[in-house]
Amino acid sequence: MKRYDKERIPKNSDLDVVRPTIYTPGLESPEIIVLLGEMVGVWSHLEENMIYIFAVLAGTPGRAPEREIFRSIIAQDVKIKMMRFLLEETEANAMQPPFFDKAIDEFESLNRTRNKYVHGLWHHSEGKTYLSSTEPARHPFDTVTRQVLAPELQNFLSRIKKLSDAVIEFKLFCDPDMNTGMEWPASMKERHERVRQGDF
Repeated sequence: MKRYDKERIPKNSDLDVVRPTIYTPGLESPEIIVLLGEMVGVWSHLEENMIYIFAVLAGTPGRAPEREIFRSIIAQDVKIKMMRFLLEETEANAMQPPFFDKAIDEFESLNRTRNKYVHGLWHHSEGKTYLSSTEPARHPFDTVTRQVLAPELQNFLSRIKKLSDAVIEFKLFCDPDMNTGMEWPASMKERHERVRQGDF
């Protein structure tokens, strides 16, 4: 039998639980505000790049309204499940390189993190920024709230850029329309092979 147990959910050490603290709703730090704004700005571009992954797995790159199909599916989880099913369960994609597994896994991980930032409850207190989870269970504030520092968001943005760049690079090397008569330097060929193997 499972029931709520406050001992199972410890208080977050980021919070001062000894002295009274006022947590004001919203954001105050200019640096955090700018980073979150940048996240919003680059996320849609990552989604645009993932359309190529979807199109390749569906067998229709450049020959069907893949953008319209991808964008018409609102739920990211559904898009991810579709791409993973096409990759893992269809004969046409049996020989696809590890790049596709890594790209889908990383997109899923980034999407989970993004949802926490976008749908969480932001607070600030004494120059510090805090984020509260909005998980369905109604746990006490001091167990679902943690401090957020700028490097965390900077790292998240770096991961978005890395995945976007990897998809663009993979497309650049694999798209026959872009490779007609093209001879790539050895260093770029080596880099591309690492990307193909999911090393990005």
